[in-house]
Amino acid sequence: MKDKNGKLIRRGDVYWINFDPSIGSEIKKKRPAVIIQDHKIAGSSQTILVCPIISSANIHPFDVLLPTNFLEKNSRARCIQIKTCDLARFLDFCGHLDQTLMDEIFEKIFILLGF
Repeated sequence: MKDKNGKLIRRGDVYWINFDPSIGSEIKKKRPAVIIQDHKIAGSSQTILVCPIISSANIHPFDVLLPTNFLEKNSRARCIQIKTCDLARFLDFCGHLDQTLMDEIFEKIFILLGF
């Protein structure tokens, strides 16, 4: 699956995504999110599984601290808020996370899912 610029979207890529409209405690507004879905499985799907990235002061046990090399603020992947997003919500590519960080994210997600 490709973004609006024709770039192949891969696991570990970070994109700005428009999460609005949202309800209640769901992730809100435009913010970065890391792609957690394998692009080989996604095929031609119009939806992609992502993990939102937040910068709030409230630290949750299922957050993974991220480097600031391409993010403007101290940020964390909020693993408890994984979400499927339509490609229409995707805005701009902003970077890529290395395998060590992706392993940390998946470790938290697997705990949440009971694995």
